[in-house]
Amino acid sequence: MTYATGGAGGPGHLAFEMLRSMAKIDIVHVPYKGGAPAIVDTIGGRVDVLVDGSAFGQLKGGKLKALAVTGPRLPALPDVPGIGESVPGFNFTNWWGFLAPAGTPPEAVARLNDEFTQIAALPEIRERLSTLGLAAQSGTPQQLGDLIRTETEKVARIVREAGVKFE
Repeated sequence: MTYATGGAGGPGHLAFEMLRSMAKIDIVHVPYKGGAPAIVDTIGGRVDVLVDGSAFGQLKGGKLKALAVTGPRLPALPDVPGIGESVPGFNFTNWWGFLAPAGTPPEAVARLNDEFTQIAALPEIRERLSTLGLAAQSGTPQQLGDLIRTETEKVARIVREAGVKFE
């Protein structure tokens, strides 16, 4: 079997390398120069599966079928299992955080965090993100720092164990 990604060392590649290691599967990585050509070749049957969040729109259009998600089930795809449901401990999700320069006054960080938390709670924001297969989640600056540390360690371990070479 083959799996397509938007490039070597990207999130899809690292997620599949983690799955390969945890599930002890043998599958060939086919890196593309971006998600669009990987999606086209998956739709065209030139590769077997794809790991790329930008393919979400192709699910709605019926061009691709979702087999599993790399994190917990998504509200937008409630019938699609998370890989962790069959491979215990598997969880590989993309996330984004808002960062400020080092030395930003704590009261400014707190104010920004409060504003972003309020924005993330807006129904129209939550609905729009859901249509993209995303979910707003908020927390404290400390929680984001902890997430960055743990995710960096996890990704470094995947890269090291799989011998990933970046393009």
